[in-house]
Amino acid sequence: MSLKLLEKRESGYLNIVAKIGILFFMIILLGKDVLNILPIGWQLKHFSIFISLFYFLPIVVAGQLKLNYKEIGELELSESNIQLNIKNKDILEFTVSDIKKAQLYLEEKDSLFLRFYYVMKLVIELNEDKQIINHFYIRDKKELTHYLEILKRLYRKGMNLKEYNQKGERIFLLQSNLKYQDIQEIKEEYGIQWN
Repeated sequence: MSLKLLEKRESGYLNIVAKIGILFFMIILLGKDVLNILPIGWQLKHFSIFISLFYFLPIVVAGQLKLNYKEIGELELSESNIQLNIKNKDILEFTVSDIKKAQLYLEEKDSLFLRFYYVMKLVIELNEDKQIINHFYIRDKKELTHYLEILKRLYRKGMNLKEYNQKGERIFLLQSNLKYQDIQEIKEEYGIQWN
């Protein structure tokens, strides 16, 4: 299964663009009484409506994902190995037996309107005490289903894998708020420790 690797953007030009859009939106909210004080008030208000649509429409359609992250490569994930293919860098590949432990953190989730994605942070600690940290995203329901199937296989193989939500709470297969009985069934079926 191939997933897109991501890198967090520094607060660069896209965030500046969003702030400019917010400024023009605030001009609209001021209303015509305040804008009439300015000699070009009515033109500024109409211009602000146009500019606000120009800035906010892409954010609504693309969501915060494009503002906060950029694609940097591919993550190949299977039940036997993990491969990181980062642009302009060597390909990193390791088998499940090379991994001392792996942690998956749910960083962002969006399933509103036309968007669907999960942003995950993967922290891998290899047997030689080397740590690798990367972000990746799941961009549709088909990818999500495939991803969850691979996670189940990795758990069944005995990989030391733990998942966490945005609050730092343990989750399993992206499911949070698990009841005590659910956790006991998971521990029995997959042979994992929950602490």
